[in-house]
Amino acid sequence: MAAPDVVDHRKVVRFHLSTIRGIGNPDDYIIPENPNPQPPPFKGNIGVNLPLDKMPSDIVNQILPMFGLQPSAELEHRDTMDAVGRMSEAANHASNLLSPADKADEASAAPEEMQTRMAGV
Repeated sequence: MAAPDVVDHRKVVRFHLSTIRGIGNPDDYIIPENPNPQPPPFKGNIGVNLPLDKMPSDIVNQILPMFGLQPSAELEHRDTMDAVGRMSEAANHASNLLSPADKADEASAAPEEMQTRMAGV
């Protein structure tokens, strides 16, 4: 049996059973072949790439138990800190929009040549 894939195991067992005296028909001791064999079960991998660091904490805490992990309170703290940072940025931008423009910024924005031409006209 150096090549087990080449040997028909049913024929080998039938031959061995036929060498035993007094057992009758060897086919009575062999389980018949299944005429409709089932296909093998699906064996494959499915990869899912979730950007958990960019998702809100409540969504991530709902997804984590699906993978057998515990929900994390640290994610809620992270979201709170991010929200405070975004609110601070928004307040700074609103303050910049509502503040009057600096006179120095207007003068440096226009080239000196344009200022002298305008003065000469």
